[in-house]
Amino acid sequence: MDNGYRLVSAVFLRLLGVIYLIAFTSIALQVEALAGSQGILPISERLLEFTSNYGYDRYFRLPTLFWLNASDAALNGAAIAGCIAAIFIMLQRFSRAALVVAYILYLSLFYACYPFLNFQWDALLLETGFLAIFLTPRSRVVILLFRWLLFRLRFMSGISKLSSGDPQWANLTALDTYFEVQPLPNPVAWYVHQLPDWLLRAGTAGTLFVELIVPFMMFLPRRWRFVAAWLTILWQVLIIITSNHNWINFLTIILCLFLFDDRALRRILPQWMQQRLDWQAPVTDNPVKRIATGVLAGLIFSVGSLKLYELATNETFDGRLGTMMRYTTVYSIVQKYHVVPTMTTRRIELEVLGSLDGVEWKPYR
Repeated sequence: MDNGYRLVSAVFLRLLGVIYLIAFTSIALQVEALAGSQGILPISERLLEFTSNYGYDRYFRLPTLFWLNASDAALNGAAIAGCIAAIFIMLQRFSRAALVVAYILYLSLFYACYPFLNFQWDALLLETGFLAIFLTPRSRVVILLFRWLLFRLRFMSGISKLSSGDPQWANLTALDTYFEVQPLPNPVAWYVHQLPDWLLRAGTAGTLFVELIVPFMMFLPRRWRFVAAWLTILWQVLIIITSNHNWINFLTIILCLFLFDDRALRRILPQWMQQRLDWQAPVTDNPVKRIATGVLAGLIFSVGSLKLYELATNETFDGRLGTMMRYTTVYSIVQKYHVVPTMTTRRIELEVLGSLDGVEWKPYR
């Protein structure tokens, strides 16, 4: 029986390459308009602001390659280079180097295009991409770190709904307005909004169950993990059908791969696909790498636990501990996640008016 993660890791990396390609392509089409010299918020101005406020510490507070060159050509070049790195990841060629390049470039563009890339899907991609750099066919510790990431993503989303004190989640009426007021609804959302109240309340309760209870099943024996994976995937598919949250739902789904194993995957994938996708990298046993991975795991688990505590209690840590936690956020090594912690009950829409005489104004429909 093959309960390893060689095939799982290979499939995950290829799909991560697809997400990276989507992300970098999206940035390439708009980076100059967002952060270029004639853009909405030029990166050069932000660099000057950090230089005057933080001195040498600016390089650590704002980790971006554009300290070296912030020209429009550099911005476009970084996005295009990221696309190339993503393709190498997808093709499983020079994967380790490509993963390092993709992480550094996306982190650089993340800060260059702030606040336009300041979304949880960006943070999740960076944290996932960072962990992927250390993934090897026998890296059981890194497999556990991916499960820990998935657990934090899901459980933090649930615990933030409780700690926020939002009455919509407390009385199970969040979905009564969610499909109407969410940032990017799709046509299906209108029809789901018309469902009976009892069904919407059941959906709200189901969301809390999937986010607060199911994540603990991710660390149980094999069959429990499978149940956790399928329930998580089901909920992500339902969100995709009714919403548009960029790639965060797709990335959550591919993280669920680490709740399965090669034996489970071989039952689903045809033989020709298994041979094409399987990891061909040589398996090596390096004591130094094992120690480094252990230290990394200790850091990520500890900081992740502390951030869970912060989110649950609405408290923050100060001093050196707080500084360390802040830098893990700056470099997207360990993030906080809180998907829809509060539910608004109003939808604000912009209305554009026009006038021929400056006195009587009429809305453009």
